[in-house]
Amino acid sequence: MRNILFLMLLGYCSFIYAQTRTWNGLVSNDWNDNLNWTPAVVPGAMDNVVINNGSLPNYPVIPTGGVTILSLTMSAGSINLNGETLTISGAKNSVLSGGTISSG
Repeated sequence: MRNILFLMLLGYCSFIYAQTRTWNGLVSNDWNDNLNWTPAVVPGAMDNVVINNGSLPNYPVIPTGGVTILSLTMSAGSINLNGETLTISGAKNSVLSGGTISSG
């Protein structure tokens, strides 16, 4: 019983600390450049990623080694997987209503 309670609490805490990171592409197509994100923090495994602008100067390319995020909301723009893996651990919370995901 304690293990179940601990796992439920862990899941609840993870939900609380998830942050939303929106791609702005101001500097380059480098996923790992914090200046390409608003706020200026590269998304991690517990973050929600938003790509919602079809007229940005640059769109993200997944770096070597791949990326893990909590969710993806994409309504415009593109993501280049560059032959790597984009893992969306909370895929049920993702919304893909537009844009393009290419394999590279």
